[in-house]
Amino acid sequence: MADKDSKIIQTIKMYKKESEDSRITRDKLNRRNWEAYHSRQDFSHKTNTQSKQFSPKTSMGVEAVTAFIKKALTGLGDYFTVDLENQDLMTNHQARELLKFHLDSDETDFVTKIADAVKIGLLSSLMIFKVRSETREGQFNLLIDVDKPEFYFPDPTGRGLYEIHEVVRDLHEVKQLAEDGIYDKKEVEKLVSGMIDSEKKWHEEKQRNQDANTKSFRKEITLHEVWGTILDMEGNVLEENIVCTIANERVLIRKPIPNPKLHKKSPIVTSPIVRVPKSVWHKALYDDPVKLNLFINELQNLIMDGGTAAAQNVKVLKDDNLKNPNQASGGIATGTAVLIKEDTPVNEKSMHVIETGKVPQDALNVMNLIMRDFDMSSIFNDIRAGLLPPRQVKATEVIEKQQSSSEQLDSFAREVEKALVKVIRLSWLEILQFREGFATLESVIGARAALVLSTMSAQERYIEFGIRTNFKVEGISGIITKGRNFQKLMLAVDTIFKNPILAETFAKKFSPNKILDQILQGLDINPANIELQEGEDGVSPEALQNTFGDKKTGEDASEISRNKFPQEQVPQPAAG
Repeated sequence: MADKDSKIIQTIKMYKKESEDSRITRDKLNRRNWEAYHSRQDFSHKTNTQSKQFSPKTSMGVEAVTAFIKKALTGLGDYFTVDLENQDLMTNHQARELLKFHLDSDETDFVTKIADAVKIGLLSSLMIFKVRSETREGQFNLLIDVDKPEFYFPDPTGRGLYEIHEVVRDLHEVKQLAEDGIYDKKEVEKLVSGMIDSEKKWHEEKQRNQDANTKSFRKEITLHEVWGTILDMEGNVLEENIVCTIANERVLIRKPIPNPKLHKKSPIVTSPIVRVPKSVWHKALYDDPVKLNLFINELQNLIMDGGTAAAQNVKVLKDDNLKNPNQASGGIATGTAVLIKEDTPVNEKSMHVIETGKVPQDALNVMNLIMRDFDMSSIFNDIRAGLLPPRQVKATEVIEKQQSSSEQLDSFAREVEKALVKVIRLSWLEILQFREGFATLESVIGARAALVLSTMSAQERYIEFGIRTNFKVEGISGIITKGRNFQKLMLAVDTIFKNPILAETFAKKFSPNKILDQILQGLDINPANIELQEGEDGVSPEALQNTFGDKKTGEDASEISRNKFPQEQVPQPAAG
């Protein structure tokens, strides 16, 4: 048995090294991206007098995306739906409420976990979720962990032979899990000291924007949890579809056991935001924008240095021409009047300025080009970030820019939603299998559904409600579609009411009240909240006529609404 354990530990270490070696370049990019997110850059090549400013375009872009995700998932009500095959025992609404109860709990906080995972995906190429649960003192908690690729070691061939998740725990936590029967007590007792990779810990703390404490008194254990198939050095199968855990890469504290999940799949969900065909690590959306951000920093600092040098030129002074040479000690301050000797020749300059620097116009032009490239390569351009376009930008350019960003954002939203469907499905199956007792959820799902779930075994719940249940996530793409439809609607209304024939046809066929409701809903305003209540008076037609005048439709409306031609704005001479 000891020999087999040694073979398993050896295989897991080889798995980890194989996966780690496949992402050396990816890890370097991840560290660079996170440094840019925290506004850090190596300026060791600069002197003390040179500017070292960092433009926060990366962090602002990433935060804009995560804020958009949170708004999409929390601002539009239900962002996911559940479709049960059989609703005789529990309805779709009750199933969704049961899931929502656990996902919205303080322990799970699913929306925040999604935003964190998206942030990691933007900078580190992969969103990584792990769905699990625990029961403490009779209290069931659904837990969804979000981690970075640095702690995830998949099969680099893409064939899914194994997945390894690395996590660091305090020794007392590992001992408690051994008491709970998860780990082997005798094996845990062998862990007398931690073996944390100090360099890896330093990089991780830097990504958290905090300093690493390398002299901590706490005993920390590095755990590697393995899901998949274990092979020996000859390529033969030792264990298939199992889970096991090694500690500090030397102690097998959880021997291989068959996959305990009824669905027999890994609890880990990974998804890229920018997909690369046949790749395991794919590509981070901000790989290219970060390069541009670093170039912007260098160019911006050079422009600042040039501007500073232009404003603080070197002054050359002939102190022999001064009546009081002491006035030149410490330099000549701006606005200082100096007295020149009477015998100084008229054409002789007592002081002149040597130009030590200037801001070339070409540098500003290049800066504008790079800024545009950054907007194109990042998912949120300056318009979607809330900045107004400059006055000279044409409306067609704004529309084209918005459409380009919308298509890119739509693709990004679909990838995120596909990942969320998998996470929600695993969460649902976790609840069905490991939650014991549903009687306390009567207020959430109703007495009948709570009784049905309580009287069923985990296997029965899985068969009845787990196998053929479908899930759909629409929160993110829904808000994009909603905005796009609103733009189309406003364009249609504007076009119709500027043409008398179209306006007349529209009035005969369509309801203005429904159009108004659609406009308000497109602005996230519930029409029911602003409808007239009993006893309230609306605006009278006479008041509207006094406000807008008599002519509001047909040809006259078109004349009123359009901008005047330049020749019409110039006063014309009177006839005759």
